[in-house]
Amino acid sequence: MTRLWTNWSYLRARYLPAQYLRAIYAVTATLALSGWACLSASATPKTIEPKLLSEFLHNGFWAVMQVDSTLVCAMDGGLGVLTLDTLTTNNPGHFVIRDFVSLASRPLSLRYDNSTIVTRLADNTYKFFSLSAGLKFKELGGVSYPNEIQDYLYQAGNLYFAEEFKGLSMYRVNNFSNLIFVDSSMVGVRVIQLALSRDTLYALDDYNGILRYAHPESGLKSIPGYLYLPFQIRSFSRESDHLNLAAGNDGFKAATFDSLGAFATLQEWNSVSFAVKVFETDSNYVIVSTPNVIETINKSDPGDLRLTSVSGNTLGSALAQFGDKQVFVTPSDEEGLQGLWMNTIPSGKLFARFDHPGPILALQLVDGFLYTAGRRNAFEKYDIFGENGPELLGSRPSPPGAITSAVDDDTLYLVDESSGVPLLWVIHTLPGDLPVALDAFGAPPEVEMMSTHRSVNGGKIYFMRSGNKYFVNRAERDELFGPVTTQLNLGVGVTAATIAEDRVYQYSSKGSELTVSSLNRFFRLTELGSVTMPGTVSGMLEVKLEQALILFSAGRVRVLNTSGGDLLAPIADVFIAGSYTSAVERDGLVFAVGPNSTGVLSLENGEVQELYFEPTGASLVTVGNGVFATTDGSSIKIYEFIQTDVNDDGPIVFKPDDFRLLSNYPNPFNGETLIRFSGAPKPGSESEILVYNVLGQTVRALPVNGDSDGLVRWDGRNEDGVEVASGMYFARLVSPKVNGARAIKMIFLK
Repeated sequence: MTRLWTNWSYLRARYLPAQYLRAIYAVTATLALSGWACLSASATPKTIEPKLLSEFLHNGFWAVMQVDSTLVCAMDGGLGVLTLDTLTTNNPGHFVIRDFVSLASRPLSLRYDNSTIVTRLADNTYKFFSLSAGLKFKELGGVSYPNEIQDYLYQAGNLYFAEEFKGLSMYRVNNFSNLIFVDSSMVGVRVIQLALSRDTLYALDDYNGILRYAHPESGLKSIPGYLYLPFQIRSFSRESDHLNLAAGNDGFKAATFDSLGAFATLQEWNSVSFAVKVFETDSNYVIVSTPNVIETINKSDPGDLRLTSVSGNTLGSALAQFGDKQVFVTPSDEEGLQGLWMNTIPSGKLFARFDHPGPILALQLVDGFLYTAGRRNAFEKYDIFGENGPELLGSRPSPPGAITSAVDDDTLYLVDESSGVPLLWVIHTLPGDLPVALDAFGAPPEVEMMSTHRSVNGGKIYFMRSGNKYFVNRAERDELFGPVTTQLNLGVGVTAATIAEDRVYQYSSKGSELTVSSLNRFFRLTELGSVTMPGTVSGMLEVKLEQALILFSAGRVRVLNTSGGDLLAPIADVFIAGSYTSAVERDGLVFAVGPNSTGVLSLENGEVQELYFEPTGASLVTVGNGVFATTDGSSIKIYEFIQTDVNDDGPIVFKPDDFRLLSNYPNPFNGETLIRFSGAPKPGSESEILVYNVLGQTVRALPVNGDSDGLVRWDGRNEDGVEVASGMYFARLVSPKVNGARAIKMIFLK
């Protein structure tokens, strides 16, 4: 290997567990399978650590709880805090994520007491957090409790566990780091739910009724009352003077205690046939009857029973108060977050929602902006270098039948089945202010994946997967016939495929054969070669600069030749830590993701090296402007990725606070644009941003100083104050403190 790096990457990590920060590099081995050998191996292993800049757009919700005026949610991968955005009389509001903290295990439930948030994780640990006035999480500590439980409560520094046949246990939380046993109670047969009200602890015994413990902070010895019930209770809620009982097949009931602990009254609603959970608002009772249906009873008219269909986990739902509005908030692992207005007559009107109810299926970085789209999601544009993290700049709703989408350098493409016939819509143009375009072409049904490509003759090709079939579509607008679609089915048994200009690579599990074909101007495939592959192929990527095809499988990477007479000849075969299915290439680096893997690899002179690996799953990856972004369909992670050059003293490393150029906004622009940079110039140095035209001529020199606050304004004029012509311009930061010269593209429109 003549040179290890012409483009070296510095990646640092934050917010990840320590074990994720250890570099795991490729371990090479000699293979003797079907004539394959380990033909190339990396020389010196590298260690690289990523810097996670932000994580956002989460839509896998499992439980929700109100804390003051916010919603704290147990979500895929961690905890989120959401606030209510603008709300008008006629239009629903929006829940917006303000902070997110990653957790090693999925949070299942939430509790809150005296400014402390407690979440139970899937690995039976309990994490404690506080929430600052700026709505930022601060982790206080964590404890482990290995016993299986049905419910738990946190109050005044104590944890209470409902352990079914083991009864009720009480522990003191010591410095948020360990548990000290205080007391236990075996009264009752099977304890499954707990509730607190003032100085009384209520415990649901699944066999007999409800127990009351007085002053539980002192222990579990005082039991002033036992409410025996002649029917089984699924769950209950404690109100100021009564208990609401969800009695399964026995419907919904309300009970009160007398002075001796027996129930004094028992009110029944026979109109409710089945109840598993009960909430109470000022004007309604809200009964969860099935996972997707709630029933509301008007208190002033008990005969007024209404059914409302909801999406999500009603058992993880909560009542929230926003001003004078009482809202039933339902989380979902696939449908986002939904709030229904409960103190209206009739109830059930949509109050607010989280804007990302479906999986993210498109992700693209363009000039420092991130574009996202997906099933039932709005198409959105983010400034990834916003002052407080990614900032939403624009949003347009997707059609209700949108099933998948793709983004290339200038356009969003979306497959919509609203009309019953799948159509490929060209609906948005990038990177402007999201204008709507109008064009629709035919598409295969139930498309699950789509990408766009350009052929050698400049035409647009759409690569799609539907079930276990791959399709290549060509969509063109004919002057006489309008939108015309030509569709090519790659056949049955193809489990991995990719397109590179006029070539189609496809791997068939039947016979383990990899085939390369050319796509001619008549949209026909001509086979150029094939090779039998040992094992399976889960993904592939052509790296044109290296004239190579990378094949991914579980813990393994193969590289084949794609040029000359040795077409598909093996170049390298190495074992790696990751198992990848999708990848993109940028300047000699390959950014790859898979169901349980995120990694960065290098391919140079036929040699492969896995530079970074973390066991975090993702389905899409995109690269640009010094960062790479991944998504698992539920959330987006943005990592800092800075390229530098090697000099005689070794690699030059950028740090997060280094003085460097970022991007400009708006872009394209008319009038003026803000050019952004990070860090600060060296004191006393002359630093400036030079604006060039496409001929390389300097148009304007914009001074940069310590008072610029990360922004320099260009008004679209040259040094003589004359407005420049419409077109493309470049900006470059020039300073003694800058370790590299990076230019950004700017589009000026009159």
